[in-house]
Amino acid sequence: TVCARWVSVLACAWFPYARKEGLGAALIGHASWVHVTVTTLMLAAILHVLKISAAPVILMAVLTGMATAIVSNRSFGGITGDVLGAMIEIVECAVLLVFVYQS
Repeated sequence: TVCARWVSVLACAWFPYARKEGLGAALIGHASWVHVTVTTLMLAAILHVLKISAAPVILMAVLTGMATAIVSNRSFGGITGDVLGAMIEIVECAVLLVFVYQS
């Protein structure tokens, strides 16, 4: 779940909000590079403490999360809070597949 939440911060920083107003308007499009840097460092620390091979996990998280955001951006002109929720679930499933494959 840490990887999924990290990818959602990336999406909030890189993609616009699809609507003019809504609950996600406070987050989406307003995340700065400070937020991205802090969450990236936190992710790296957690993966290091848990002794998890970071490269495949991060690669899968970024590929699936950004694919979800790109599809939403092309379809709706941005992302919404619902898209972030779906992205988190998709990334969690993809990362779990990486763990199954590695074991």
